[in-house]
Amino acid sequence: MLRTTLLALAAAGILGACNRDEGPDIVQPRLQVRLTDAPGDYEKVLIDVVDVQLRFGEGDAASAPELYAGTYDLLELTNGVDTLIAAGDMPVGELKEVRLILGDDNFVQIDGAQHALSTPSAQQSGLKIKLDGAELEPGRAYELLLDFDAGRSIVEAGNSGKYNLKPVIRATLREVDDPVSARIEGILAPAERQYVFAYAEAGDTVGTYADSLGAFALVDLAAGLYTLEVGPGDSVGSAFRQEGILVVQGQTVDLGTIAVD
Repeated sequence: MLRTTLLALAAAGILGACNRDEGPDIVQPRLQVRLTDAPGDYEKVLIDVVDVQLRFGEGDAASAPELYAGTYDLLELTNGVDTLIAAGDMPVGELKEVRLILGDDNFVQIDGAQHALSTPSAQQSGLKIKLDGAELEPGRAYELLLDFDAGRSIVEAGNSGKYNLKPVIRATLREVDDPVSARIEGILAPAERQYVFAYAEAGDTVGTYADSLGAFALVDLAAGLYTLEVGPGDSVGSAFRQEGILVVQGQTVDLGTIAVD
C-alpha cells in the first residue's frame, strides 16, 4: 500500500518539467488526478481549473497529458464524491509537486450573491501542492486525490465583502489496486446541515457537512483511532462527540443513526 497524506497551503513558486526518457522496455505508470472537497458553510464554491502541472524529481513541470479543464463547484464534491481533472502516463520516479492553474472564474456564493475569489498566485504560478515520498513505479496505476478544505481556504478581506482563496489541500496518493480507502459514515437525526469533523491521534483531520437526509461520509482516511464531533458550523461543536473510533484500512465504520441536539 502506498499512501502519502499531507496538508499543504497553496503558495507561489517555480516548477520545472516532468518529461523523462524511460526507455523502450519500461511500461510507464498511469496516474489519475481527482478533486474532492471538505466543504465550508457556503452555497457554492466555484474554481476555474485551466491546467494541472506535475513535477518529477528535480526536473521542470509539464501539463498532464489528459486535462479536464472546467469550472467545478467544490460543494458538489463532498461525502465521497470526486471528479477526474487530469490523467495520463507518467515518468517513473518521485512525484514532487502538483500545481493547479486557475482561470478568472472563481467565485463563492453567500446568501444568493456571488463574490469573486481573489487568486493572484493561482492564476500566475498556480496552487502548489508538495508531496513527500510519492514514488510511481513502472506498470502501476495510481490515483492522486486533492481534497480542498473550503472552510479554511476562503478568507474574507476584513468587512469589505471581498474574499481571497488561500487553499488548504490534503493530498492522498494510492495505487488503484489497493483496498478501497477507509471511511466513517452515519446519519444525523434530526437531519440538519451540521458539520461533521473527525481527527486522528496522529493529527490527520477530515470534515464534511451532512446532506439533506442527514447522511455524511468521511472518506480516504488513514488507519488509526479517531474522535468524531458534530456541530453547527465549520468548526468542532458539541452536539455530539464520540472517541476511540477504530479505522482499519479498506473498511467502513458505520456509526448508524446519531441523535444530535
